[in-house]
Amino acid sequence: MNENTESSFVRWQALLVSQFSYVVNLLIVLSMSTIGFSLSLLFNKDFLPVEWSRYFFTSSLFSQLFSMGLGIWCNINRLHDFRLTKDIVSKRLDRTKDQEIGNERQKTKKLGKYSWLLFWGQLIMFCLGTLMLMTSLMIINRSKLF
Repeated sequence: MNENTESSFVRWQALLVSQFSYVVNLLIVLSMSTIGFSLSLLFNKDFLPVEWSRYFFTSSLFSQLFSMGLGIWCNINRLHDFRLTKDIVSKRLDRTKDQEIGNERQKTKKLGKYSWLLFWGQLIMFCLGTLMLMTSLMIINRSKLF
């Protein structure tokens, strides 16, 4: 790679890291907001989910909690990944053996893949939770909608 290509790669890699963090944290906040909205409905005496709507509503709460947990876990996993990457750079500067650095690079690759799995799990659980909440609300308010 030439110098121009390397600087372009570094710039886009930094942008990817930044956007990844932003989306994971955004989904955590949206899950928290959805949980807060759902709990406020539960404290409303006029809100009475029955039959299928109760199932969808409860499932939605658990999906949103799970989504939030996956997002937090993803952030912790990424912190571990960043720490290992920092150590690799430090060892490279100290001219540590390539084999020792190679083992740590394999660990960071696994952590990176794991972060993406956690992210996709978080996104799927958030979408499912939101869909189930909407379904529950539509069942409860079907007389107003149809």
